[in-house]
Amino acid sequence: MNSLDARRLRNWIVVGGLISAIAIVVICYPYLLQRATEHFGARVVAFGLLGLVATTALVRGRAMRAALRYGAAPTLLVPLLLLATAISGESAYLRAVPAVVYASLADACRISLRDGVSLIERAVQFMVPEAPQFIRGYCRNLTWFWCGFFTGCALGTALLAFSGDVDRWSAFTGTGIYLTMGVVTAIEFFVRKTWFRYYFHEGPFDRFWSTLFPAEATARGRQSIAYIERFRDRAER
Repeated sequence: MNSLDARRLRNWIVVGGLISAIAIVVICYPYLLQRATEHFGARVVAFGLLGLVATTALVRGRAMRAALRYGAAPTLLVPLLLLATAISGESAYLRAVPAVVYASLADACRISLRDGVSLIERAVQFMVPEAPQFIRGYCRNLTWFWCGFFTGCALGTALLAFSGDVDRWSAFTGTGIYLTMGVVTAIEFFVRKTWFRYYFHEGPFDRFWSTLFPAEATARGRQSIAYIERFRDRAER
């Protein structure tokens, strides 16, 4: 394994671990919240979470300030929701917490578009160091898409949180959103692969897909071929 492959693998592991951790927390949240409120009550759960948030802010204050700078400002609503639950005893505010997570993701996408380098482009540069510059426009459009997607998730979660239908909220927040994300991601992968016809790794899938959609057949595909050849020439020198 060369240094580029090692770097790519390491970055994929880092990103995959982070995404998995967030997904597990959000998927498990409805189940854990329901069990916790049944056993301890909404107020006790809210006070416990407030203590966890305060401790995290003290221990990881610098990291939290950096997160706020890069689009996590909506997370400031979390202590307010927890405080509202502690005062009122109403668990609907606790159910609205995942909506803040999705709003934060949408805000991160929005801010990255304002700053010039989209969030998707940053992620691609981190995970695929050899990625070409001509994908920038596609990355920006995809970032806009995910900004809208997460905004919709935030609104849907918030509406269901206060609707009183806990089962629908739990199904939507716990699995519905992530199943939808999985389907959308799979569709986007095939669309991207067909759009750019970028067959860098030449693995089994690249060989199969290139027989259906040969890179030589389109201008973007030929651009991909030229870039791959230039990249490999530089790597061999």
